[in-house]
Amino acid sequence: KDEQVKLATDHQQKIQQLTQELEEAKQTASLSVKLQMLKEGDLRDLQERYKTAQITLENQNELLEKLSDRLGSAAQYFHLISQEEVSEKEKVISSSTAKLEKEGIASEEIKKEKPPRRGLARFFGFK
Repeated sequence: KDEQVKLATDHQQKIQQLTQELEEAKQTASLSVKLQMLKEGDLRDLQERYKTAQITLENQNELLEKLSDRLGSAAQYFHLISQEEVSEKEKVISSSTAKLEKEGIASEEIKKEKPPRRGLARFFGFK
């Protein structure tokens, strides 16, 4: 009888130990699930942020391409203007130099004149 009581007591202790281990395993599993959910939420957030950053980068690249095109057009326009103004000035200077030199005005003063400004804002579509 003592042996049966001892076996029953040992059996009861083993059941309590296994029950406690089971509870700890449930808590660990529950914590693992919660951590996994947090990781998945963080991953979704990072994916959204990455997607937004990619869209922003693409938009910036498009704007840079447009800006590059406009700057190229502006450079061509300035080149044309400078060529036209040099050509016009050369014509004016060559036709006027002889007349002005007769009147005593030095041709160096004519060359120092600044070219007139043109409507660049209108040319590029700005108001």
